[in-house]
Amino acid sequence: RRPHRLPRRRLRAHPMFLALGACSQPGLKACGAGFDHFPFCNHSLPLDQRVWDLVSRIDDSVKPNLLTARGHRMHTGGRQALPKLGVPSYYWGSNCLHSSMFANCTTDGRCSQSFPSNTAWAATFDRRLMRQMAAVVGRETRAGWNLGSWLDDGLNGAGLDCWGPVLNMNRDPRWGRNGEGGAEDPYLMGQLGTAWTRGLQQGDPEIAREAASQYTLVAVTLKHFDANSLEDSDGFTRHTVDVNVSRQLLTDY
Repeated sequence: RRPHRLPRRRLRAHPMFLALGACSQPGLKACGAGFDHFPFCNHSLPLDQRVWDLVSRIDDSVKPNLLTARGHRMHTGGRQALPKLGVPSYYWGSNCLHSSMFANCTTDGRCSQSFPSNTAWAATFDRRLMRQMAAVVGRETRAGWNLGSWLDDGLNGAGLDCWGPVLNMNRDPRWGRNGEGGAEDPYLMGQLGTAWTRGLQQGDPEIAREAASQYTLVAVTLKHFDANSLEDSDGFTRHTVDVNVSRQLLTDY
């Protein structure tokens, strides 16, 4: 089957756009006084033009750190902002595997719903239920972002980019991330990934407000790269192992 393609109006989830478009939320604000003259702050311009304008103004020396959602904090002591452009730091490393991780809980003690691990999702064999659970995760991630009163220890952050769904198949019980995967069958994993993606990004179609909305709840990031699933084992990591994968296994993926 051809991969599901969202309508064009729902593809307005470019990470850079999410960072800009939601900057009016509490705790994250761009395009303020003295910086609102930049073209990337002009909402009347096409999205692509705004994104390219912003990217063109970022120093090349800064861009590598911005390509790592979490790693740059080890070098700077915090997520990287662009003060010369009036753009605050943006965290795009949130996991949305079985719950929303909008920096743990809010200051008044409200926490996100945590569903069973993803192998349990696949075991339901229920695409409607999978999408409903994913819609809750997407909805709570957006709500936590809008609320802005999350607890942030400087290591975890809150963003509208979600790492998930995981599409790696569970073929070997020794793999350290079976809990993030789903099943050993490629068709079932494809159906899980589709329901998961639609739920996270578009919400629940049985809720009229979400079905009619033109906005994306969050932007998904499929993971992980094929044949890049090894955890630390016998002195090897996913970065150092020399993987030899059969043609059949790659075809399944």
